Amino acid sequence: METDDNDTNIWMACSDGNIECVKSLIKSGVSINAQDENGYSPIHAAVSYGHADLIEFLLDNGANISLRDVDGDTPLLMCEEPDIFELLLRRGANPLDTNNEGECLLEKAIEDENEILIGFLISNQHMSSEQAQELMSKRQKSLQQNEHEDDEDDDEEYLLPDDVAEEEEEMTGADNTDK
Repeated sequence: METDDNDTNIWMACSDGNIECVKSLIKSGVSINAQDENGYSPIHAAVSYGHADLIEFLLDNGANISLRDVDGDTPLLMCEEPDIFELLLRRGANPLDTNNEGECLLEKAIEDENEILIGFLISNQHMSSEQAQELMSKRQKSLQQNEHEDDEDDDEEYLLPDDVAEEEEEMTGADNTDK
């Protein structure tokens, strides 16, 4: 009999919000703070998918709210929903956490174009509108720079060998049709 990956993989069970499976896996000896090769943990997965009841269960049973993945993201930095953000704050998450690139939650929300979370963070004074404007401006400049670099790369791609040969023929007046 094949077992479903969700029955043996705590990260998948947490992503799916399958609290009974998570309980079973923990009871069988799987660590509540188990991390995969990317440092992704059960609480990272539960937060990413917005499973509030599962987050509460994990925290009640010893999940580390400050655990970082290989990018330095804490569960709070994986948050995409205001109610999950508030839950994590109530449970002791640091609202000033940043990852290895120095990005805070607002920067990640701007990068993801998560307008609901951006608005929530500003309106609830977790970030000032000036900070948000500065971060959005910084993000826009970065996107424009990347577009400019992509345009330069695209120009180089259009220099095809046949086009160059035709252009050289025209410039030298060579005509290979008289042979």
